[in-house]
Amino acid sequence: MSEEAAEDGAAAADPPPDSPKACGPLEVSVRTLAGATVDVSGLCDSDSLVALLDRIAAVAGVPRGEQRLLLGGEAVPTADLHAPLSSLGIRQGAECALVRVGVPHSGRYVGLSNYEEQAVSYEVWFDGSTWRWLDVGRGLLEFELVYRVLESSNGDAVGCVGAEVLEGVYDWDDDSIQASGVFLRAVPQEVATLSPPLPSSEPMQSAAAAERAARPWWVGLSREELCAEVHHRMDADRDGRLLSGELRSLAESLGWEGGDEEWEELYQVACNVCGSRPEVGFDAAQLHTFIDQSTVPAGTIDLATVLATVLEEQDRGPSDAAWGKGQRPLPLHRFLSRTPSVKLSFASGGQQVQCRDDLTFYVLERLP
Repeated sequence: MSEEAAEDGAAAADPPPDSPKACGPLEVSVRTLAGATVDVSGLCDSDSLVALLDRIAAVAGVPRGEQRLLLGGEAVPTADLHAPLSSLGIRQGAECALVRVGVPHSGRYVGLSNYEEQAVSYEVWFDGSTWRWLDVGRGLLEFELVYRVLESSNGDAVGCVGAEVLEGVYDWDDDSIQASGVFLRAVPQEVATLSPPLPSSEPMQSAAAAERAARPWWVGLSREELCAEVHHRMDADRDGRLLSGELRSLAESLGWEGGDEEWEELYQVACNVCGSRPEVGFDAAQLHTFIDQSTVPAGTIDLATVLATVLEEQDRGPSDAAWGKGQRPLPLHRFLSRTPSVKLSFASGGQQVQCRDDLTFYVLERLP
């Protein structure tokens, strides 16, 4: 074949520059919220992201607006829903994980708590619109619960409304959130009863908005930062160490009871455990160890509320001497009944929410 004939053949084989390119078939494996893997086919690499999301909606039953896809652990960009799949790195044989970003289970729930054998009844309102991604790739998110105390052996608590800003991790294998919270503030409201329930969610929304606006400066600090701040506030003589008298205040606030001899024995044991000596006392890191070695499960003390209470006590002007001698212990309930660790499971239609708020476990059932 001559060179001219070969060139003519090559020209005939190549399409003109402006002609549409062939659509390569595309099949994508998607791990659904239920943990199953489904193959999504019938697409080509030039199709848009919205075409894939619509196909997933048909297969997995998750509306397009509530979907996010992870590819290789990274969130697939959704700024341009009409971007070709190939431009997003989604090619033949790609494996994606589906994450729900909108929760269709907003509503009111009721639950029971048994804190120190004191039964408490709550009504809780969860709004899916408060769901906000902090890091989609890691499944880290933030949302909000608002609750009202309906019945309690503590009459002062009845009718109180509180807002919990919860930060947690979404598990798309079982469509659930495991979260912990930050207690903002209790707002006294009119006394509520189990019957009738709240007429609507608007009052609770208003309470949540007010609580969010009043969020203290220390909300969002890490546990270590909170402990350092608590240490600083309790350090009456500003020597950087908490000695026996200063530490006893906190111990009594954590529920410890006993006489002077018992405390000195406990203090020496605590010093040994935390790597200190009685005459030296505790720095912030050792205080953190002391708190987590106390009589409650490790890591469950709500240091944010401890700090809030310390600040409140200081605002009231207690003397350093009184504080140092442990004569003004922090109210135990301020740290043990405020910040929950919550698991919300949506896989069964959102009918059950399990909560544990330091020594408390209760189940919330969704109201009709």
